[in-house]
Amino acid sequence: MASIVVEEFTRVRPSKQMRAEMASEHPRERPGGAAAAAAGEDDRYRLLFEHNPQATWVYDVETLAFLEVNEAAVRDYGWRRDEFLRMTLRDIRPPEEVGRLLVHLEAAPGDRRERGERWRHRREDGSLIDVEVHSHAVTFEGRPARLVQVTDVTERVRGEAELRRQKELSDGLIRSSLDGIVAVDPEAVVQAWNPAMERLTGLPAERCLGVRVAEVAMAIGAPEIADCFRRA
Repeated sequence: MASIVVEEFTRVRPSKQMRAEMASEHPRERPGGAAAAAAGEDDRYRLLFEHNPQATWVYDVETLAFLEVNEAAVRDYGWRRDEFLRMTLRDIRPPEEVGRLLVHLEAAPGDRRERGERWRHRREDGSLIDVEVHSHAVTFEGRPARLVQVTDVTERVRGEAELRRQKELSDGLIRSSLDGIVAVDPEAVVQAWNPAMERLTGLPAERCLGVRVAEVAMAIGAPEIADCFRRA
């Protein structure tokens, strides 16, 4: 859904060329003529930009200065709009990521579309958040720019890290256990085969992982193992 919103914002402050294209596609006259229609388009896209619930901004591709920010960016990052407009992209990065940012911007083509690039951003209070960035090229008041929409994924990243930590802990307990341990998925395919199980059966883990437990049980002449999993 986020990418659809980004597409919708492509025409924030449409250029004359874009207005002409839209007029040719929709030739029906509107009250007040072409000027009124163009003003109406400006107002429409301005509202879409300002009231997008996700932090959104436009920045100058040459100077990296913020050219416009929406209400959600002010809310989520803590700087006032006038403060944002005196800042650049460098100012919302932790120092250790500024170099990566500059290398990324220099290497990437200007007309690229970014979908879900992950970064860390700094807020006004100094706290850091993990974000995914969607962006594409636009022309803003005659200048080459990029329109950016940001999704805060801090909680998701923390959840992923916690899952990795729990898996590493579980894997460590399984490896160090003196008892033979086999773990299977819902399809009864072996996902874990610890060193104690290797010693008990003589089968190395690499021969068992990804194999149905029934096949492994037959290989070691112990079909009752597969029976245990079927009953479970």
